[in-house]
Amino acid sequence: MSNTIDLTKLFPPDPINTINLLDEFAPKDFKGWKTKCILPWIHVHVWPNNDAFPCCITNHKIGNTKGKELKEVWNTEEFKHIRKTMLNDQEPDACKTCYMIEKNGQHSFRKHSNTVFKKHFHKILETKPDGHLEKMDLRYWDFRFSNVCNFKCRSCGPQLSSGWYPDAKEMDRLDKKEEGLILKTGNLPPDIPQKDDARLIQLWEDLEPHFKTVEEIYFAGGEPLLMEEHYRILNRLVEDGRTEEVTLKYNSNFSTMAYKKTNVLDLWPKFKHVEVGASLDGYGERGEFVRSGTDWNEIVTNRRQMKIKCPDAIFYVSATTGITNAFHIAEFHKHLIHEEIIDNIYDFRINVVHRPDWLSIKNLPRPMKDKLTQEWNEHVDWLKATYGIHLAQTPISEFQGAINFLNSEPPNLGRLTATGKEARQHGSFIYKMEQLDSIRGESWRDSCPEIYQGFLENRIIEK
Repeated sequence: MSNTIDLTKLFPPDPINTINLLDEFAPKDFKGWKTKCILPWIHVHVWPNNDAFPCCITNHKIGNTKGKELKEVWNTEEFKHIRKTMLNDQEPDACKTCYMIEKNGQHSFRKHSNTVFKKHFHKILETKPDGHLEKMDLRYWDFRFSNVCNFKCRSCGPQLSSGWYPDAKEMDRLDKKEEGLILKTGNLPPDIPQKDDARLIQLWEDLEPHFKTVEEIYFAGGEPLLMEEHYRILNRLVEDGRTEEVTLKYNSNFSTMAYKKTNVLDLWPKFKHVEVGASLDGYGERGEFVRSGTDWNEIVTNRRQMKIKCPDAIFYVSATTGITNAFHIAEFHKHLIHEEIIDNIYDFRINVVHRPDWLSIKNLPRPMKDKLTQEWNEHVDWLKATYGIHLAQTPISEFQGAINFLNSEPPNLGRLTATGKEARQHGSFIYKMEQLDSIRGESWRDSCPEIYQGFLENRIIEK
């Protein structure tokens, strides 16, 4: 007995009409999707070290593509389990971040994807009860071709930034020294990607059949504007005449617009849909501390040039928000508006730090949480009074969602103060910050004075 529904008994044999009819069963509103997300049916996310994930939001691996074709991770037991769980209207553990974001009142990547790709609802109906999906049809791409990056942001690490390598080795050496081992140099973590031309050749071959049907490509890194593969893809889409059909989206540190002899500002105008999310976590000295490698004046110059050369491209700022910049974010939003870095007040996103967890604002002591809540509520009131609720709806939602996240759990002071083996293995804010300061010749106490003062007042740290 077949374990799938015979759709030919329900719909006409014309495949085009069948698909259109099936998509008519797509939920008319978001509640109708229940726990489902379209991404496991149209997407797989691959890191530079070959680890594969359902999407970029989760750290739950579904397999590894090393020495394999991409299709070999399409129906792993882990990936099938996620589909099966959603088919049963349950929440997969792998996807808890999106469900939590939604509970905090924010717009999750799941909601976004279900809206953009709802026309592929029929693929869900084609799934076998065990989660097996026969055809791999990648309509949404997010492949991290490498971890090449010119920054070493405090919220990142060597897995996604080659700029982190020297510091990561020295941190490992210092950890080993605390354990009683004397080393001249430390080692990189075992999951650091190696330069592997065979991997890139295989990945390119895997993507080849999907160039004709891909609908949206998300470029991130590392730093995508420094990756050769990014420019190869854009040029290929130009050659194939798909510049009107494919949406390009970016997460970029926005530090450079050129790679070798190519300026991306000359390529973007060829595409109908370009959306650039600049990863900027603050302006001036604060931004340059949190995202080491930033030159704020260069960021401003690049934005001015983009406005001139690519006036139709969408630009917004995506601020990764953790302990180091939480009390700076409201001021940062105002600065972006007043300096016309963003065109609209709603071109601003808050991405609260989930990992590394020692950088999460959830860990702050209660008085600091209360103070931050008050600051953000005052900013929300300013947005309402200045722009009106309707125009300010998106940034209001961003700040209110961040407030909900901040207060969703009691303070975890251990993630701030842990030392010794616990700090070496799992990290703590003070341990990691001071370790990095000693390597980089910086001072988090000077660069984040409100955090240092708050820690002193709450006896988290001593002078």
